[in-house]
Amino acid sequence: MLIKILKVNVLGLLLAVSLTASAAYIPQKLTTYLLEDSLGDLSIDEVKFMTFTENSTDVLNLGIKESATWLKIELPSNEGGLYLQIESPMIDSLFFYQIIGEDILYGDTTGVAFPFSTRQIDSPQFLFELKASEDISYAFLRIQSGKQVIVVPSINDKYELLKAQNISDIFFSFYAGLMMVMFLYNLFVYISVRDQSYLYYIGYIMFVGLTQLVLNGYGNQFVWPNNTWLAMRSTHFSGVVSGVATIIFAGQFLHVKENSRWLYRLMIGYTLLYSVALITSVFGYFQFSFNLINFCAMFSLILIF
Repeated sequence: MLIKILKVNVLGLLLAVSLTASAAYIPQKLTTYLLEDSLGDLSIDEVKFMTFTENSTDVLNLGIKESATWLKIELPSNEGGLYLQIESPMIDSLFFYQIIGEDILYGDTTGVAFPFSTRQIDSPQFLFELKASEDISYAFLRIQSGKQVIVVPSINDKYELLKAQNISDIFFSFYAGLMMVMFLYNLFVYISVRDQSYLYYIGYIMFVGLTQLVLNGYGNQFVWPNNTWLAMRSTHFSGVVSGVATIIFAGQFLHVKENSRWLYRLMIGYTLLYSVALITSVFGYFQFSFNLINFCAMFSLILIF
């Protein structure tokens, strides 16, 4: 999998170099509006006539909720070749519409609930082509997810967006390479000295690296691109295993069982809560599972540090 990422990065770097001389679109500050769809049953034909609340921030934190959120973005006139990027790779479902007046110019459906092969562009972020328009048009996006959603919308030329993504891929490859070196080094030390502390540390490194792979969207892109069941739950699964690995490693390294019996029992309790979060995510209770994982992660770290 790492070889596939490195291959993409090499090609992307060559692409970035070849395009530096091209004329780039100058990004503009986007005007965005929000509408809460508490029942999740509004259609685009209803929403396009409804009143939205203007948003004043560039980064939209939509929180953790079962309801859907509609995002309305004012699009400048363009001659074509521009793309709207939603920088939040783990959104479950995302419905996109470009509208002028009452006419829908274009629509698309994507998200981790759909196979990766259905995306317009091979990127962990969500990119939507904007149709040419002489007048101001609007993008309507219906967003719904079983985890916290932080949306960063932007508009740019396709090549500029891909160039920026390739730079991110390169940095992540360095991170993945560093984690792999640490994993192999500690594995070698464990085989040499047979100290269980190294075995727990190996597990901690592996699962923390897996979590970053998932959160950056590379798991869905390279590892399970067509397994939508796993893609919907990958954030929850990785959060659980990394959290449990952290508790086990910290308990072993700090000798918690010998030094503090009450803290040891509390860490067992957190491990059981992580197990509940894992089971509930399997059965589709995504918001409950995600909130429970966040609770366990926050308070277990407070106890440890």
